[in-house]
Amino acid sequence: MKKRIIARTGVIFGLILASSLTFIKLEFAGSACYTEQDWLEYNFYTPDLLKKLPRISTEYGFDFNNITGPEAHVFR
Repeated sequence: MKKRIIARTGVIFGLILASSLTFIKLEFAGSACYTEQDWLEYNFYTPDLLKKLPRISTEYGFDFNNITGPEAHVFR
C-alpha cells in the first residue's frame, strides 16, 4: 500500500515538473518559428487577434521574437 502511494506521488510530481519545465522553456524563449500545426507554440505565442484572422493561403508560418525594451513582444 505504501509503495503505491509513493509511486503515485512520484508520477504526479513528475508530471508537474515536466509541465513546469515546458512552460518555463516557452516563457523564456528568445524566438520561435511555428505553424498552426505546432499546437503548443501556436496557443502560447499567438495573440487572439492573429488567431481570428482569415487565412489567405494554405502555407503560412508565424515568427515570434522576444525583445527587451518598451515593446516586450514582436509578432510578424
